[in-house]
Amino acid sequence: MKHTLVFPLDWKTVSKQRFSEVIQFARTNQINRIVLFMQIIAEQMKLDDVYFKLLELNGHYQANVNHWQPIPLTIETVIESKDTETALMNFIEKEHPQWIVVSTEAPYIGLSTLTNSARSNIQTVNL
Repeated sequence: MKHTLVFPLDWKTVSKQRFSEVIQFARTNQINRIVLFMQIIAEQMKLDDVYFKLLELNGHYQANVNHWQPIPLTIETVIESKDTETALMNFIEKEHPQWIVVSTEAPYIGLSTLTNSARSNIQTVNL
């Protein structure tokens, strides 16, 4: 069975440590898919900067935590330029992930964002 963890994040403020903790949590809990969910505002940010940050985060994890071993899970990226909260809820209702990371690093998502139906079927993790 495929287990999915959604990690909403602010690409500008997410720390390398937090990114590594999320991957380690997924590995420990036999989660085989992580979806990085983030928002960009076209006028303020360049998509290239987002991808550079993702490479930096993954490089840190591989070099300092995983020692360049294969990662036994899939990491996907969803980048929204509109209403992130609505897009995230649509994603949750469509994909039915089992886990979601709730943190102060992504201020647009919190427990209040999750609908009652989604909340009853999804486990939250504070990392």
